[in-house]
Amino acid sequence: DYYYSIMISFQNLSFVNTPKKMQDLVLNCVKYSQEERPKKEEIEETLIEMINSYYYFEPSFIKENFKKLRKDYIDLFLKESIELFSQEACVDKVKMNLKNTFSTLLEEKDVVSFIHKLGEGYKNGQFGKADYQCAKELFEISSKHGNSDSLIEIGKFYRDGVGVDKDYKIAKQYFEESIQMNNSFGYIFVGNLYFHGQGVDQSYEKAKEYYEKSANMGNSEGFNGLAFLYLRGNGVEKNVPTALKYFSLSAEKNNSYAAIYLANIYYHGVLEKQDYYKAKEYY
Repeated sequence: DYYYSIMISFQNLSFVNTPKKMQDLVLNCVKYSQEERPKKEEIEETLIEMINSYYYFEPSFIKENFKKLRKDYIDLFLKESIELFSQEACVDKVKMNLKNTFSTLLEEKDVVSFIHKLGEGYKNGQFGKADYQCAKELFEISSKHGNSDSLIEIGKFYRDGVGVDKDYKIAKQYFEESIQMNNSFGYIFVGNLYFHGQGVDQSYEKAKEYYEKSANMGNSEGFNGLAFLYLRGNGVEKNVPTALKYFSLSAEKNNSYAAIYLANIYYHGVLEKQDYYKAKEYY
């Protein structure tokens, strides 16, 4: 029954790019001789390995079949995958592993966002060892179809030299392209480049300009950037009350870093006197 359930389930799975490892597993499960069939533990390990490392979708497949990856196709694949691994024959640890792998993707309704999150999974090592090249390819696909967050991620790869040679100028190009798509974080990352003088002439004034544009779009990191400038007197006259104002605006948007800085300002009495009650509130 165990082998039969696996075989029938995969016969009903409407997915044309089944990995060879899965094909081999199915064929081995239906061998005539019981002795030649894999042990249950071996089947479980193979399934878990494929869920974590292969994940079925690879960049090359998505590039070739993007038009097919419409909402109903993704929903169908995820639905039938869940049904497959929910068979009584499957052990709890396989189902739990699948649940964790698909946790953020099951709620995804947009294919482009799905591909972006898939890229994040490869970048963060969600499916095994981190694969930056695979993540970059997926981000490139989703960015070409309008996902500005993917442009940010590619820019960060070049800024940090992760999976590619470090190149601040190329990073800046990606950040600026995201700005053209009204991504408020694009302003933050370009502002940071000017703040540190990375690939551009160092300029606190330019950094301030970009932080202000991000803040005007309601991004709490924009308020943080402005707060740091006034707290340290970088490109502006040092003004702790003004820094406090910007940190407060950021904290109102639930920015934890801003809350920590506010707590420290009150705890150490950077203003007129210490205020432990205020510090405790922000901590």
